[in-house]
Amino acid sequence: MTYVRKAIITDVPQIMHVIEDARRSLAKLDVDQWQGVYPSAAVFEDDIAKGECYVLICDDMLAGVATLQTHPDPDYACLIEGAWALDEPYTTIHRLAIHSDFQGRHLADIFLSYLVSVSLVYGFNNVRMDTHRHNKRMQHIAAKHGFVYRGVIPNDEYVDFVRIAFEWNAPAGTAATTSCLSVEGWESC
Repeated sequence: MTYVRKAIITDVPQIMHVIEDARRSLAKLDVDQWQGVYPSAAVFEDDIAKGECYVLICDDMLAGVATLQTHPDPDYACLIEGAWALDEPYTTIHRLAIHSDFQGRHLADIFLSYLVSVSLVYGFNNVRMDTHRHNKRMQHIAAKHGFVYRGVIPNDEYVDFVRIAFEWNAPAGTAATTSCLSVEGWESC
């Protein structure tokens, strides 16, 4: 059975196992994303405390992790070399990783679809994400799911200093919910 659930604090060691595996996989591809201390256990503990961290379970094992941020991302206010298509509330997918032991099972597809669906249920018709400019695998997954390249987000936290930004907008007329859930950080829904 494969399913997604919200992460709990006792998941953090397994989450970090997935992240360490992702670091090794990225390094093998000469991608310097996540090659420092970020993302740390403290980052995931904070995501869990906010109720924004999700884990993908496959065959009773923690196979993946991602954060679905439901409040404005301050970094996304500074998009260069492009523009967001919509200026409305959005969710942001961060720190998506699948353990390499589960490669070939298209679990990233399942996970990403789930996160977009949760966004719609929460009343958001706009989903954003970003990745390292050399992380071609994540860029491919984003494009495969209809995320459109929107520009570059400058970043002083990483060796590369830029992230490639993507956005997905629900088709016109899509309304997963008629009333918006209370989501911290947005003035209106």
